[in-house]
Amino acid sequence: MSAQEERDALTLPPALYDQALHYLRDSLDGVPPRRGFSSSRQPEPSEVPLSREEARSAVRDALNPLPEDSATLHRRFARLGMDRRHMHLIRSAVADLPLPDDQREPARSLGRQLTRTGTTGAAVTAGLALLIRLGEPEDIPYLSVLAVFREFTLPAVDALDILDRRRAAVVWLAVYARRAELRPLVRVLWTGDQEAICAELVAFPAEPRFLSSTIARRIAEAARLPDLLDQHPSDTPLLARTGRLLVRMGCSRDDPTDLLVYREALTLYESVATRARHLPPTLDNHATLLSLALDMSSGSGVLLDWPPGQRVTRV
Repeated sequence: MSAQEERDALTLPPALYDQALHYLRDSLDGVPPRRGFSSSRQPEPSEVPLSREEARSAVRDALNPLPEDSATLHRRFARLGMDRRHMHLIRSAVADLPLPDDQREPARSLGRQLTRTGTTGAAVTAGLALLIRLGEPEDIPYLSVLAVFREFTLPAVDALDILDRRRAAVVWLAVYARRAELRPLVRVLWTGDQEAICAELVAFPAEPRFLSSTIARRIAEAARLPDLLDQHPSDTPLLARTGRLLVRMGCSRDDPTDLLVYREALTLYESVATRARHLPPTLDNHATLLSLALDMSSGSGVLLDWPPGQRVTRV
């Protein structure tokens, strides 16, 4: 390392992971605000902005060969003019990076170094992209913390979706569920207050303006809804809310793929169908059950992987 590099190393700003921890400690109940935090201390300018092709080439150069440590990648990115404006290109390049078996462990180690010690948006993005491909359960706490920076929420959630679907849903809701009416539910999901989750789950408004298909799916994932129903088998408000969440997940006006990617959809359909007779005969409950029946007969629910004959019997 040159004398200049040694001086630079001594003056590096704190890692973005440490900054995120500091922000969380200072936030109310340790819960991030709507839209998350910003990781930007100040702009990371290049004197002459790179074109898209120059940036793509620079990313390939920085990753070839794969650096052995995070400091090397920091220096390469700085030398090539890579900054936060190129985070999307960095993520794409890492996603396409060939990783033979003998390079997977070094690449995983580099990803962990970058997410734990990275000081720039470009470096942390590279680390997150590596952990999307190579992350393991021990990476979950670090991914969860970095996800509170809005710049990193999507790649961190992509990595968490593979490792811990519930945690991915919790951090997604914390950043993207922006309606104030949903914040009490988000707060108890974030803090893990199991006794309060059920109460808040049935308390928030469930009208379409509050509940998109993606928010409905993420709430079901974050609350571990099938387990919650098993723990409270006689809770009819919870059962009714489960039906409403299923209706919203399959809504064709939003994104019906949310129902299809929800891994517990069949379990919830089964729970609501077998317990429907216990629901109070209200207009809202009748409307929910009718919507679910229509969805199972001609909507998104038809596309789920039903066991032979089960869908017909539940309609």
